[in-house]
Amino acid sequence: MAEQYPEGYEFVNAFTELCEVIVEGCTKPGVYGNSCETPCPIHCKNNDCNIKNGTCYECDPGWKGTTCQITCGKGWYGENCSQPCEGSCRDNSTCNHVTGQCDDGCEAGWTGSFCQKECANETFGFECTNNCSGNCLNDSPCNKQTGHCDRGCNPGYADIDCSRECSSGYFGTGCREKCSSHCKNNTACNHVSGICPNGCGNGYMGTQCNSTCKDGFYGNNCSLPCSQNCKETCHHADGFCSCKAGWMGSFCNEECLPGHFGVACRESCSGNCVNNTTCYHVNGVCLSGCQNGYIGQHCNQSCMEGYYGKNCSHVCPPNCKTCRNTDGLCTCMEGWMGYDCSHECHQSYGENCMHPCSEHCINQTCDRFNGTCLLGRKDVDEDSPQAEDTLWKIGFLILLAVLAILTIGACTILRLRKSLRKKANKDSWRPASYVERSVDKDDSFHYQELDIYKDGDYENITLH
Repeated sequence: MAEQYPEGYEFVNAFTELCEVIVEGCTKPGVYGNSCETPCPIHCKNNDCNIKNGTCYECDPGWKGTTCQITCGKGWYGENCSQPCEGSCRDNSTCNHVTGQCDDGCEAGWTGSFCQKECANETFGFECTNNCSGNCLNDSPCNKQTGHCDRGCNPGYADIDCSRECSSGYFGTGCREKCSSHCKNNTACNHVSGICPNGCGNGYMGTQCNSTCKDGFYGNNCSLPCSQNCKETCHHADGFCSCKAGWMGSFCNEECLPGHFGVACRESCSGNCVNNTTCYHVNGVCLSGCQNGYIGQHCNQSCMEGYYGKNCSHVCPPNCKTCRNTDGLCTCMEGWMGYDCSHECHQSYGENCMHPCSEHCINQTCDRFNGTCLLGRKDVDEDSPQAEDTLWKIGFLILLAVLAILTIGACTILRLRKSLRKKANKDSWRPASYVERSVDKDDSFHYQELDIYKDGDYENITLH
């Protein structure tokens, strides 16, 4: 086969010249020197160095200098020590001058070969092996290095890493709020919200059991009404209260005992209610009225002097010195006796005729007022001064009797005249009610009063 030449190959004027080339150098790589027996510095790149002086043309990463025996300066690594360390090596150590990696591991909060990657959320610490508490405020991530909650804790948690629940009895942000002391059975409230998990003790309401029952209610869940007999509202926990007048007991649901009334049942009924009934337990009023001799709502007022009986409507008899308020029984004035003091004393005298006339009075007849013998004394000698005195008294009484008769006669005549006058004038006749006359004698006599009472066709004459 014929030889072929490239296009444009010239065949004319072509000639061949020969020259001599001498090549000097080591025949094997990695050595230098006159005898090529000295190995190149170990950190020369590709183990290549100047065959005469052994200087490195380039260094391996992490080395520098003519012979590549100097490590990169602190904070640098790689080819020509041109790359800065950028990771967060542990204890602020520098990165590996060759690879740039942190040989002793990463600082807390960092991970990866070059310690340039932060821990994932909810992890922290060396190699990111620790978990955050999960209780940082508003679910913010914890500090990647320390695990602390830099923004604070969610309500209900404490400590710098928010890993501890509030102590028993406290709750809320910073655990600064105190639980209510009124949770049922004294249980602790929820450390986050302060809610009493089992409800409230008697007398309290609300999620945190810090509100007392509204007025008028008490007890579990404030569901029980106070007694209507409480003076004001009852105690919110147990329902005890101060009672209105007429009631007693812790709940004011018991009436006062019979015979008592008023606030705390301290007042006593008068005991004068009709038929011995008890008074009204609230105000002490005798609802059915009073016994004879008493008046007033409480029947504690006796009749006024001179009155007695039911509602004190009866007037005491006129001859009573005092009469009993209940039945009108009298203590009689001098000279009178009987239940109503309407009977004159007989052979007696004084109040209630309690003193008998002296047995020495003739016929045991004496003045019913002072007890003096009206007819003389049986035991007195006629010639004695006492006899004379008695005779004088008898004579004086006879004189008084005569005067009385004369007076009666005069009065009768006057009445007849008056009657005739009235008939003449055709006027109605009206009886005289009272006449008083005095008869004057000499100095040894006294005046005499004569009272005349007319009742129908009869006249009573009393001689004083």
